Amino acid sequence: MKRCLSPQIDEKSIKVLILGSFPGEESLRRGEYYAYKYNQFWGIVFEVIGKKFPKKYTGRIKTLNKAGIGLWAVIKSCNREGSADQNIRKPEINNFERLNRFPKLKGICFNGKTAEKLFDEYYIVSELKQEYLPSTSPLNTQRKSQKVQFWKKLKTFL
Repeated sequence: MKRCLSPQIDEKSIKVLILGSFPGEESLRRGEYYAYKYNQFWGIVFEVIGKKFPKKYTGRIKTLNKAGIGLWAVIKSCNREGSADQNIRKPEINNFERLNRFPKLKGICFNGKTAEKLFDEYYIVSELKQEYLPSTSPLNTQRKSQKVQFWKKLKTFL
């Protein structure tokens, strides 16, 4: 059974929570969200929010949190071979009840269809706006420029 990384959330300033399905193998190994070098998450998000891209992970998280963005995953734990979502077995979903405590939280953006589907299947937060965004995974073969256009919706929460 593999366990998710801790949420990267500044509870006082979070305006939008980006939820992936479950961190990939490289992310779990390094203890960093979106650590796989071919995942386009960091490049896309920093382009969309117009901030300088810090080289260190701690700087990236700090910059996102200051911008009102938090990161987490829908799945708390699961069995999975490799990093592909289709290999997820026996998912246990994170407890999202605590989201009600965040006074500035406006919504949730899902990084990919699996995250959105699992969240909708197990949890309903009717008062928060929810937005699907195309996966930043290299398995999503859309061009980066196309993904960036969709991910610009992130700015509506900030």
